Amino acid sequence: MRASYLLLLAASIEATLKSAIDSTNGCRFTALAEPTDTVETLAARYGMTPSEFRSLQPANITLPGAPLVCIPQGCPVNCTLDYTLQTGETCDSVAALFNLSPSRRLRLNPSLDCGSTSSSDSHQLCLRGSIDGTFIGGPISKPQVQVSITSTCLNTVTLSSKQTCVDLSQNTSMPITRLASWNKGIDCWNLRQGQELCINATIATITTTATNTSSTGFSPVAVIPHPPPLPTPFQTTTQFVGEQ
Repeated sequence: MRASYLLLLAASIEATLKSAIDSTNGCRFTALAEPTDTVETLAARYGMTPSEFRSLQPANITLPGAPLVCIPQGCPVNCTLDYTLQTGETCDSVAALFNLSPSRRLRLNPSLDCGSTSSSDSHQLCLRGSIDGTFIGGPISKPQVQVSITSTCLNTVTLSSKQTCVDLSQNTSMPITRLASWNKGIDCWNLRQGQELCINATIATITTTATNTSSTGFSPVAVIPHPPPLPTPFQTTTQFVGEQ
């Protein structure tokens, strides 16, 4: 009885897969879909708009429900600018500083696990590149904004040449997201020659002090700023940084 059931189940699965394969017979590339996948979720997964993803599918594919779908061509990414994620940074927190949307970030980094900071730490995040001749990422035209340096800044640099936040991060050994937090309004694609930027600042930490109290007492909380160590030896508060 059990053997007959398993044979019937195997035959049913085989028939379903054959039907799915036949449905996508005209597709160059296919992928398995989850039962709950919709056009929107699949489009986001492959860095496309819902209409673009729908245009890839034959008329007989229904979503949600189809076990197999057509996907865009798996062309290799020709990356022209990348960045090594630092501890505590996420893919999208860095990508946003370069005006890279989550869908475009996904297209440039299809195999990068961006689900958590620990899984992406020390991995290369592509910020600009091309796929099959289509360019993704790079500077965009937008009004120039005055950068606001944090009031807790300890050291600044004056740039000797035009560069990006990736260059500044490499030259100062500081994470990009930290540099951006100290320089509000920074344009990571367009750091101008002669521009002054903060590269080190006081980071406030909260320390709690435990005391013996009565039922009506309380434990005080002290806020104590602790300046972090400089990433490299700085002899003056201002220096010139150029491209490597």
